[in-house]
Amino acid sequence: MNVDDDQSLPQSDIDQLIPLNPAIQAYNPSACHTRLCLRTLDAILTTKSISDPNQIFTLSLQAASKHLQNLTSLISSNSAEKADLTFKNCSNFIGHTMSRINDTLAIMRVNPFVESKSDEQRSEMMNWIMAVEEDLESCVDDLRNKVESTAVNEVRRMVSEVQVYVSSSGAFLLSYAEIMQEFSSNSYGGGGDRGMDFELVRSHFGGTETSISISELKL
Repeated sequence: MNVDDDQSLPQSDIDQLIPLNPAIQAYNPSACHTRLCLRTLDAILTTKSISDPNQIFTLSLQAASKHLQNLTSLISSNSAEKADLTFKNCSNFIGHTMSRINDTLAIMRVNPFVESKSDEQRSEMMNWIMAVEEDLESCVDDLRNKVESTAVNEVRRMVSEVQVYVSSSGAFLLSYAEIMQEFSSNSYGGGGDRGMDFELVRSHFGGTETSISISELKL
């Protein structure tokens, strides 16, 4: 990871890098301020079929799940790292995070709109995402004590990218009401009909599933 990856970018630079898409413009302010974040989310943020911030939320979690699967495969394929206590601990953390992310995706699969969830469901998803963030940070802390190597650097990179997906999802979930209000205002001139928007976006999601396949994104 480059030294300046975690440095915040000026808003003018961010505005130039983010597509002029109402859904993305509404989602991004709470999600991305660094080069690492923008680079990681690029495949999602530049997807032309994005029509609602809820899609970015779901795609981010799907991307996190995919990265975690790849991370598990990477550690399992290297016998030296697999036997290392630090990597064993990370593998355990990764297992927990995958389970919680998949639980969150299962709730979203029933209906792909955060605002359609009950307060209890939103609270549960937020708790899972916060727990995922803690597990990933614990993995990162363990890796900080490891001697530099190709495997360690690759695991660090992949965990950092998962952190971006998860933190942006958590930021959206925490501020979804404000984000959706801004999106509705930008999309429908301030008096947007969210009922109409539900039907529009539902067609893009293909009923209850997103029509944008995670396999189509260059992650």
